[in-house]
Amino acid sequence: MIIINKVIASGYLNTKNPIEIKFTGSGKAVVSFSVATANYKKKDEKQTYTYIDCVAWGNQAEFVANNQDRISKVLVEGKIQKRSYEAQDGSKRYVTETVIENIEVTEWKNEGSNSQNNEYGGAIPVNDNSDIPF
Repeated sequence: MIIINKVIASGYLNTKNPIEIKFTGSGKAVVSFSVATANYKKKDEKQTYTYIDCVAWGNQAEFVANNQDRISKVLVEGKIQKRSYEAQDGSKRYVTETVIENIEVTEWKNEGSNSQNNEYGGAIPVNDNSDIPF
């Protein structure tokens, strides 16, 4: 039996809340953010979105944090992870998130859908997952 844990999603980088970079005790960068993916809609319905919670480590984390104001759309690839933690009020909280293995900017802000005309010459893959601590 083969079990595959793979997520591929494309959507808007959700920057309603600023993406804050944090560092682990060993100095590894980490960020949490979400990607808004469009849901299927019928002709006369309003567009709705599903928000996919993501976490990126290392160079990917620094790239997202440093460029969040310029990024519009991304393509992310990763795996789903479930974890729990104890909140400040002592309650146990559960989180399901996508651990990013690859991220690619597919559209920069103020450039519309033509990602070929940016200062980088097109979409930028950021594929360094060597810093993921597991």
